[in-house]
Amino acid sequence: MEAAAASAPVSATVLSTQRWESPWPIDCVDKPPLRPLRVAARSQFDRRSLIHTRFRIPGLRDQLRGTSEDRYAAHHTYMAESFLDARGSTASEQLCINLDVSESAVLKSRRDLPLLRHFESGRTWRDEVRCLSEARAVAGFDEGELELYSRSGVAAEYILRPCFASEKLTPIGRARHLLYLGDRTWKPNYLALARLLKLWGALVERCPGARLLVVGRGPLPPNSTQEGVRVLGYLDSVDQVWDDTRALVAPITIGGGVRIKILEAASRGVPVVASPAGLGSIGSYLPIRPVAGDADFIAECVKLLNDVPYAQHCSIELYEANKQWWSERRFEGDVRRWLDLA
Repeated sequence: MEAAAASAPVSATVLSTQRWESPWPIDCVDKPPLRPLRVAARSQFDRRSLIHTRFRIPGLRDQLRGTSEDRYAAHHTYMAESFLDARGSTASEQLCINLDVSESAVLKSRRDLPLLRHFESGRTWRDEVRCLSEARAVAGFDEGELELYSRSGVAAEYILRPCFASEKLTPIGRARHLLYLGDRTWKPNYLALARLLKLWGALVERCPGARLLVVGRGPLPPNSTQEGVRVLGYLDSVDQVWDDTRALVAPITIGGGVRIKILEAASRGVPVVASPAGLGSIGSYLPIRPVAGDADFIAECVKLLNDVPYAQHCSIELYEANKQWWSERRFEGDVRRWLDLA
């Protein structure tokens, strides 16, 4: 919204019982409580996936019918459903969608309920393609993900390449701390921590005294009590933790979205060790190299922990690149083109 507001007036409708303070007008529509049996029945009747059925919300549809804007931007593909219901055949001229993350891909990554997961991932994919094909313009944070939809006939895709304004440069100190930051109630984040903990023993063998700081809410894998692992839980402020961090680690196997924690690290000059899925397309405009295999992931972490000059070089290079990208207002340009505000 901030990027769009640099070129045009903006307002928002959000599903929330919380009333938000904002520099822009915001209407809040109460999100109905989840009633699984009702959603399942409607899903079969409407021939839509569960998540797209869940977000066909009459209150949101009615609120949108009472508005008259030039453009409407849906954040997440399923959030376009109520707008399509509200505007019908005229929706495609006004609707822009930021798919954010493919929910069908997230479903495929889950290991529980395999039959339901397989069935729903296919239905969700079809719903995503249908909604995206209705939109005037489609945006996302991952070039590979956009390419998948392009092959299914989705046109007018725009890559969004965000960054954050530079914070104070985090000094590379003597503490050999790696930071894992993420809400583990989202399954891909839990699986990433589980992968990291499986690698932890081999990492500590090559770097005695290493510490892993785990920040965020959610369930923990069984082996989270290993030597050197400190679970800090949810923190109101992560500033002090950033100051004690040598590198951020993101060994995610299925990713998506804006990848806020990596952008925060870049704004502070904290080196990043990330898998290709964890990094997405950020590596195309910021100097972070994706690390794929377990052995390479461990080796990069060990090098950053043991080689202070190397860590300092990575820190300054990342900090300066992020600072330049922000100063050139590249993200604002991406948003303007997507919303046709240029």
